[in-house]
Amino acid sequence: MNKNLLDSLSVELKGSECFIRGWKMNSIFELDSQAGNDKTKIARTGCLYLNEQSSRTPYRIPTDSEFEALHKASSIIAKPRFLKLFNLGLLVVWVDRSFLNALRKPKFYEEILDDISEKLKRVAAPKKMLDFMFYPEVENISKIDVEKLLELQMDLDLIIIQLPNPSNFSPVYYEKRIYDAFNLLKVYKNEVELMGIAKDIESVRILARNQDKFSCFGVKLNPRRNNDLILFSVQNYLKNLNKYTHAFSCQLPIKTGGIMNKGTLGPFLGVRGIDTTSSYQSDPKTRQKFAIWFSNLSDKEKEMRIYKCRVFDSRDYSMNTVEEIINDKTKGRDYHITDYYTISDMIKNLDKAYFNIKVHNLITYNLEANRINSLKTDKEWIDYIKSKKHLKEYFRDLFLTSLDSF
Repeated sequence: MNKNLLDSLSVELKGSECFIRGWKMNSIFELDSQAGNDKTKIARTGCLYLNEQSSRTPYRIPTDSEFEALHKASSIIAKPRFLKLFNLGLLVVWVDRSFLNALRKPKFYEEILDDISEKLKRVAAPKKMLDFMFYPEVENISKIDVEKLLELQMDLDLIIIQLPNPSNFSPVYYEKRIYDAFNLLKVYKNEVELMGIAKDIESVRILARNQDKFSCFGVKLNPRRNNDLILFSVQNYLKNLNKYTHAFSCQLPIKTGGIMNKGTLGPFLGVRGIDTTSSYQSDPKTRQKFAIWFSNLSDKEKEMRIYKCRVFDSRDYSMNTVEEIINDKTKGRDYHITDYYTISDMIKNLDKAYFNIKVHNLITYNLEANRINSLKTDKEWIDYIKSKKHLKEYFRDLFLTSLDSF
């Protein structure tokens, strides 16, 4: 295999416990070690330790809307045994300025705490974390905002506590908030897993400069555009720090059209140093409006809308629409998208089709991630990539060489 490629993509096992001025960060993540030349990994794999729970990585963390879909999808898609895949779940919390102001008032703080505690019950996983999504009106967060957001997460007894980074927030001011959080946690003397959040290339560099203050990293991706630049920066600045790294709002694998199209490497994002991912979730009002709008459509209109949904096909790593799969002469309506069901099975109940597709994409991703975890030798890794048409094309374009030359 190409030695330079292996040198740039390989990782080593590093696990430790860090003590920082009165509060402790555990090493919650361990990378799989190299065990000789024949076991060097192309995309890193590892294990995330969550107290008595552990999860192999790569792994796609379900959001609360995906747990809802698991309960509403057809039984042929959402089999109960699949729930065992999920040791960690994520609740998406949308934050506006009034939310931040309310946190400063004890009465409203308790109401928010009770409300989020109730919503966390929807996340049917032993361990949970939050994904703070900010409305555009929130252009900055103050020292007090940081204090209340950290306090809220600690009161919820979450396994990982994040230092949020609004999409419009200046990277320079975010670095100041890092020091505010650092000093606050010294006072609390809590044992916490603090996650720093990057939303652009500059904030990736900031996390790297302040790596000693975090036990893990989060990366906010944009679900509506190509994210290669920020993912390359994660690979360059964070990957070799060997800390657990999660990608929020992460697109599913490559959409047909090549490396520059929207989409990511999916379960193979370990190449970039990403260990787990989660999907984008619209704000509550948008989701409610869509549900009402969709329920009022005719069956023909519902079908047309569902035909535009993209489906992850793990057989070739494509993300084609339902319509493209049905019109493909080599596939069609009776195409077995998995060994258990066809495209027709997924969409024949129009009121369940959206849930079916969402659950299919989630479960298929994690089943494929399990396969990646089983790969040991160089030959197994290369054979796996070569067996997936669009994954093979991605690597060919990325390294400007064929896999046969490795």
